[in-house]
Amino acid sequence: MCSSDLLEILPGITGLVGPNGAGKSTLMNILTGLTFPDQGHVSIHGLSPRDPERFYRDVGYCTQYDSFPAGYTGRKFVQGTLEIHGYSRQQACLMADRAIERVDLQDAASHRIDSYSKGMRQRIKLAQAICHEPDVLVLDEPLNGLDPMARSQVIDLFREFANEGAYVI
Repeated sequence: MCSSDLLEILPGITGLVGPNGAGKSTLMNILTGLTFPDQGHVSIHGLSPRDPERFYRDVGYCTQYDSFPAGYTGRKFVQGTLEIHGYSRQQACLMADRAIERVDLQDAASHRIDSYSKGMRQRIKLAQAICHEPDVLVLDEPLNGLDPMARSQVIDLFREFANEGAYVI
């Protein structure tokens, strides 16, 4: 690619499709600053992932991998993320509850994540990605492990974000 080449994604839902090893997850890792490109640079809304404090105010990321702090409940995981982002404990509690409700995990929010099923772990990762109402959602394998009913609910959630003008990748 020449330095003038540009990938521009418009608001709405953008799906990345390709065989294993095609680079979909690598692109998402570059978009979110988990990996840096050998050439060029990435910016989302003019913000660089090299400035994560500002960058992650606008970006929500749901990785394909499970990695949770030991002993955390779903609520503590989502609320803790918000507190790290600088929200007060009271704001973080309200926002966490809203995100948990949006992924339909209220009944399990006070349970430890290590007791969750694969689908429940996926939904709590989604709650963490959306809890701060980002303009951009980067979702790597977001439907992995979800049963058909949960898949439908999550797809509807992505459509809600897209209809509100968000970028859902």
